[in-house]
Amino acid sequence: MTTTGPPSADPRPLVAGAVHATRGPCAWAVVALWDPAVRRLLCHAIARENLPVPYRPGRLAYAVAPAITAALLRLPHDASPDALLVHGHGLAHPRRFGLACYLGRLHRLPAVGVAEKLLVGEHAPVPAQRGLWAPVLYEGDVVGAALRTRAEAKVLYVSPGWGCTVEEAVALALAATGPYRWPEPLRQARMRLRPALRRRLELHTPRRQAKMGPADSLL
Repeated sequence: MTTTGPPSADPRPLVAGAVHATRGPCAWAVVALWDPAVRRLLCHAIARENLPVPYRPGRLAYAVAPAITAALLRLPHDASPDALLVHGHGLAHPRRFGLACYLGRLHRLPAVGVAEKLLVGEHAPVPAQRGLWAPVLYEGDVVGAALRTRAEAKVLYVSPGWGCTVEEAVALALAATGPYRWPEPLRQARMRLRPALRRRLELHTPRRQAKMGPADSLL
């Protein structure tokens, strides 16, 4: 895997969290930029893009990456992320190239996949204390970690996407996690995705789609 140096090179990098959803012929994405130094949300952006290809299991990146890219490009010019947390997988993927790998390589950002469920691999039990983790093994290789981000809570599955190792991916996810189970950049983005979907659900009717024409992005 190509590396660009660990995300920890800057002790307090700005971390973006990217989440996504598909509704009808469209993909939605929210990117939230988090500053771990002051534990504050700096900004967020919402985008909608028509699906370039239908979603197929194992090929999520091709369906939702354009919407996530559009949201990343809508962030202010003076608020560029140093690393990216993606709701999805990185190396812990049947093809060893999940959504976090695709986006990290595309944008040349250290990227980490964070997910609730495993697609591939297995791991040993993880003790209940926060910060402990067990390696996820797939075909004899370590492709990620089962990470306890909150004591007694269910583990999250963290896997390197691009520009980082498993250990650096775990460190980045923990550094961006507060009192909740999900890392704050992803939690903040998830909180803003649901209202955006509710407000714009009418855009997905066939009549509205015919009027809208080509794919576009919406704030």
